[in-house]
Amino acid sequence: MVDLARIREILGTDSPYSDTELERVRSELYALARAFRRVAIEGGDLPTPPGIAAFAQLSADDRLAVEERAAIAQFDGDLTRQEAERFALFRHYQKGVN
Repeated sequence: MVDLARIREILGTDSPYSDTELERVRSELYALARAFRRVAIEGGDLPTPPGIAAFAQLSADDRLAVEERAAIAQFDGDLTRQEAERFALFRHYQKGVN
C-alpha cells in the first residue's frame, strides 16, 4: 500500500487535500483495484448484489450514499449507470462485511 508520505510527495507541497481525504481516496482506489483484479482473474462481471431490489432494503441515508457513489463512479470512472450502481452497491455491501 502506498503510504501517505509518498502520496504527499507525488502531489507536491501545495496539495489542498487533508490526510483524511487522501486516506479515503486511497482506500477507494484500492477497493476498486481489488474488484477489477477479481474480475480479471475470475472472469465475468463485477459482483452483483441482489439487484435493484437491494435499494429498497437500504435506509434512506444508505440509499443516498450509494446513489451518490454511483453518480461519482459513473462520471469519474466513465461507467454506464448500471455498472456504476452495481459497483456502488458492491462497495456498500463490502463495507458491511469488512
